[in-house]
Amino acid sequence: MSFSEGESIITQGEEGDMFYILNEGKLDFEVDGVGLVLQLEGGVSERRYFGELALLYNAPRAATVKATSSVTTFALGYSSLDLCLCVIL
Repeated sequence: MSFSEGESIITQGEEGDMFYILNEGKLDFEVDGVGLVLQLEGGVSERRYFGELALLYNAPRAATVKATSSVTTFALGYSSLDLCLCVIL
């Protein structure tokens, strides 16, 4: 999936439907009332995934994630994530 600079990929409080793996680009993670809590950069960051908590725990999104450059990600929905977890477990 591709996102433009300034575009929100996920929004805090919304229902989660995708898990993302950052391929290229830069992201800011912001939490209401706290501000910027994390920055990721494709190819450099040790952790390059996000959005998993909403899927694993059926919880609302814990942060807003915005592209701070052109971004490309891989994305998995519920059914794909369930299949991956079944194969691993």
